[in-house]
Amino acid sequence: MEMTYTLKNGLNLPDLMPPEEPEVTGKYAMLRESYLKEQRPFQYLNLLTSGTLNQHLLEIQESATVMMENLMSKLQKEAGLTEELKARNPLRWTGLMNNLKHSVEETILSELVYA
Repeated sequence: MEMTYTLKNGLNLPDLMPPEEPEVTGKYAMLRESYLKEQRPFQYLNLLTSGTLNQHLLEIQESATVMMENLMSKLQKEAGLTEELKARNPLRWTGLMNNLKHSVEETILSELVYA
């Protein structure tokens, strides 16, 4: 990392601000950031000061999204959740889908966000 300095009152002071990063949004990225702040403050501070926090959060968000899609499609096939069931019994289909979604989210939280 290249250090830059600013001249102030005849002294060269180091610029200690982390580099600008794009804003990262998303449910899992925000949960990960909160977890790091509260439970792993040293890791959070290291990521923040090195300028890699948002990249880390973006990777978590993308991984969680891919994991959600893959696990949901796999579990839907295993559980027999088809469009036919959706047309025949929408309340049962909705209940089963909600159960699957909560199970997948629990997996994502334990394996990616709170790891």
